[in-house]
Amino acid sequence: MDIGKNQLPLVSIIIVNFNGKRFLGDLFSSLLNLEYPKNKIEIIMVDNLSSDDSVYFVQAHFPMVKIIHNDENNYTRALNLGIQSSKGNFIGFLNNDMVVDKRWLIELINIITSDRRIGCVGGKILFTNGFINSTGIMALENYYFEDRGFNEKDEGQYEKVEEVEGISGGSILYARECLEDIGLVDEDFVMYFEDVDMAYRCKKNKWKIVYVPKSVVYHYFHGTSILSEGRKGDQIQKPNILTYFFCNRNRLIYLAKHLPFELPKSIWTSHFYLNKQYNFLLDVMPIVIKKLIQHNSSDVTNKVLPEVFNQLNDIFDSSQLQNLLTKIEIVLGLKKIRVGLYDHAMHLIGGGQKYGCKIASIIQNDFDVTLIANRKIAHQDFDQWYSLDLNSCHIKIIDLPFFHNRPIDPAMVNQETGNPFDVISQESERYDIFINNSMVEKVKPRSPISLFICHFPDKPKGDFFHAHEYSLVITNSQYTAEWLRKLWDMDSDLILYPPIDMSGEKIEKQNIILSVSRFEPGGSKKQLEMVKTFKKMCDHFDYIKKEWRFVLIGGSMGVNNPYLTKVQEELYGYDYPILIKINVTLEELKRFYAKAKIFWHACGFNETRPHWIEHFGMATVEAMQNFCVPVVFNGGGQREIVDHEINGFLWNDLEELEGYTLRLVNNEELLNQLKIKAYEKSKKFDVRVFEERVLKIFNIIKKEYLRDALSVNIERFIQLEQKIKK
Repeated sequence: MDIGKNQLPLVSIIIVNFNGKRFLGDLFSSLLNLEYPKNKIEIIMVDNLSSDDSVYFVQAHFPMVKIIHNDENNYTRALNLGIQSSKGNFIGFLNNDMVVDKRWLIELINIITSDRRIGCVGGKILFTNGFINSTGIMALENYYFEDRGFNEKDEGQYEKVEEVEGISGGSILYARECLEDIGLVDEDFVMYFEDVDMAYRCKKNKWKIVYVPKSVVYHYFHGTSILSEGRKGDQIQKPNILTYFFCNRNRLIYLAKHLPFELPKSIWTSHFYLNKQYNFLLDVMPIVIKKLIQHNSSDVTNKVLPEVFNQLNDIFDSSQLQNLLTKIEIVLGLKKIRVGLYDHAMHLIGGGQKYGCKIASIIQNDFDVTLIANRKIAHQDFDQWYSLDLNSCHIKIIDLPFFHNRPIDPAMVNQETGNPFDVISQESERYDIFINNSMVEKVKPRSPISLFICHFPDKPKGDFFHAHEYSLVITNSQYTAEWLRKLWDMDSDLILYPPIDMSGEKIEKQNIILSVSRFEPGGSKKQLEMVKTFKKMCDHFDYIKKEWRFVLIGGSMGVNNPYLTKVQEELYGYDYPILIKINVTLEELKRFYAKAKIFWHACGFNETRPHWIEHFGMATVEAMQNFCVPVVFNGGGQREIVDHEINGFLWNDLEELEGYTLRLVNNEELLNQLKIKAYEKSKKFDVRVFEERVLKIFNIIKKEYLRDALSVNIERFIQLEQKIKK
């Protein structure tokens, strides 16, 4: 008999959503059509970083839904966030690809309120074709589980209200008192098997679990889930590695937590072992053993652990077991995660090298970082060159005999020479995370997690190409990412702009046009063209020659630089207000940035070779950080920095360079407007933004590493780009 409407309790219904926009309209419409008072229902959607505008859709069409934003794509964590914010006496979980029958909720409430020892109830889950998805969970041999009635035609064979071993988490209602007794959902499961774990805890604490056949929901099978296998963990539809991985991983976690003495022999019945996927088995053991230690007495642990390692000893060699022990120590917090950062040009000062060293400086306190170089380098060099204290990092020098007495140039390596970088590949195996900051695509990664930082793909694929084998590929700009796709047929997983920190003292601006770039022997920075343009402006406009100065600052290696000489010769015998300064100190550079009003940059002009066009434009951002208006060539990464006529100008030829500069010179109001906008845009590339993004990246990696879920990359670290954007 139904409870009177006035006595009906408040129910909180939690829906976890990830990119389920196409299903949410049907789901929420059906919930609003329930035979249950609307004022007695609280609907909570926890969104797991969706990218399909799910949140905006729900806000627009179902404003009564309370929305919570999860900061990671973890289903179990999302459930807990929903529980913790809920107000109901009873708390329901629903998959986001369900449609509920009108009496779905009232039938559950009628049963769960009939006996105070009923902890949770669930109804009949049908596929949209009328076949059964689940009428409860039942145990199989060797501690596998399956949905009762799965894929059977519904012919009335499950029409009895009865106690069952468990209820599918896709549609379940808990008494709050039960959840307060057994605790929240175990977030180590991430996804799958958490309902089996909850059922065990309910039974252990004497709560009844009851199936209610008149409570019906319809399920769009695998609508937004990545599920493609049954609870047994074997494949019943097209293979999906994520589900397969988590189902089998979580079975071992479940046994370690609740049935520790069954764990050793269950290794042999694991699908990882039976399918000879020993790498998966090795990767999940640290979290399994952590669970064993956390949830059992030392006496139990001391008996079970030797048996576990006896089993593993028959599968893995001694080095693999040693790595496993090390990883267990990391998972237990006894050691830090080991990171190796390689750069074949680390011994040379450069923007790419600073990029990698800055990453090391950010993570060195939380990780055990080793800097891997091929030439002599010392901690004081990093301090002197980049003002970075890397004393917490180790330095390891690995000799490459092939490059004795000549520069380390990967382009010299081919099938005939062999691969001298194999020794770096071997070294990468010593680390949990290996970062290739060197652009040497010939280094094959052998660490569990690997990052390839692509500053620019200078040449097409060649011999010993391994860049595509890294876990994550990070690029320094959209321009680099575009050419990565064109030249190497690879996608960038993340754009991480270089760290820029050149804000100087705020002093009175002077009539200075500044250019900052190296005097490359090949002239790729186009200083000569800029000098000729400024001379032309001086010849045509007397006030430019009298009132403005053009200052070129740049580095030059060695005493002989024919291009620098050529630029200097352009000034011989003339009295132009042009100053060329070579290899200035950092402080002097900052002073010129602070004094200058306009910044010129011409790299990429008249170039067709993509690697000779500015990949990003660090100097441009440095100028903008100092309220200097950029007037730069319209190409490469400059387009990502400068918004034309908003915070600077993008020019296509030297006439436009002159014209845009004159607009600024002759319009002080425009100059002041653009310098403020330039400064505001520069904040996007500030060093603090870089630091925040690097910390987020490595926090994600660390979290997933400690869950031992990275063997399958977890959809490239579970939508890493979305997380960083958040």
